[in-house]
Order: sequence, then C-alpha cells, then structure tokens
Amino acid sequence: MNIVIVPFAGVNPTYIDNLADDLLVFDCQIECVDFQNVPKQAYNTKRKQFLADTILHFVKQFPGGKVIGVMNQDIYRYVLEFVKGVADLPGRAALISIIRLLEDGNHDLMRERINKLAIHELAHTRGYEHCSDPSCVMYACDNLQQFDNMKKAICPRCLEKYAKSAYVNMNF
Repeated sequence: MNIVIVPFAGVNPTYIDNLADDLLVFDCQIECVDFQNVPKQAYNTKRKQFLADTILHFVKQFPGGKVIGVMNQDIYRYVLEFVKGVADLPGRAALISIIRLLEDGNHDLMRERINKLAIHELAHTRGYEHCSDPSCVMYACDNLQQFDNMKKAICPRCLEKYAKSAYVNMNF
C-alpha cells in the first residue's frame, strides 16, 4: 500500500521531505503531491482557526491508499479549543497541524514531533484508539512535554488489543 502526503502552503518543505523519509520505515510507497492551498471555507473568522473536518474532507479527495495532510495553521474540531491532528477511525485519511509543535532552531526535535504526530494519526486510520500508556504513540497528550516523552511506537498492550482485528500491523 502507499501513503500520499498532501502538504499545504506554509509548511517548510524540509519537514515534508523528512516525513516522507521517516515513513519509509513502514515498508510502503510514499508519494508527495504539490503544495495545496488551505480551503477558504474551512476558516472560522470568529475563532481565527480552521475547521479540521473540512480540511480532512479535502484531503480525502486525493487518490492513494492512505492520505495525510500536513499544515501549519491552527485547527480545531467543534467544541475542542484546538487539535494537533484528526483522522478517520478507521479509514484512509488523516490531517496534522504542526503549528503547535514548533520548536525554534531545534530541527531534530521538530522532526521527531512531526513523525510521532503522523504515526499517531495514521494509526487511527488503521483502527487504533487512544491509549492510557504515556509512552505509547497512541497516548492522547495534553502538552508537549508528554508528547516528547512518548515513543514513536505502539505499545505492546495496544498491539495485543488489535492483533485480532484487521489492523494487525502498521504496514500501510
């Protein structure tokens, strides 16, 4: 299967290249489409944020096995103040916003954060839900400290929980 990365205007192209390289660990084909403009109808002028579900719907229009949008604008989901990402659970589309992950000057840390967030959202497309283990990549973090402390891997408990399902591995 393959993963299509849909980058949006405003994202550093180096972050997209790094993400494409990092996702190769899943033994799948990676394709990056041209940079896209964020759909204007997704912007909420009162909140000064973009509605994640509208952008996720836009991302779903790209062909491929799994698609993940990467943007650098603040996103929200209805009653939530903000989200770092959303995904179909299960499904084929995911969206991440890196705006709240930014770390001035520390490119290695930023790369690590983007990679974890992408793995987290893509795992949702495979049917994985949030985990209570703070070291699991499926943990729902409240802050960047927790995010930085989690691993880039799904914990053994989650792997066991989903072993009997159709989502037995993370090969996309």
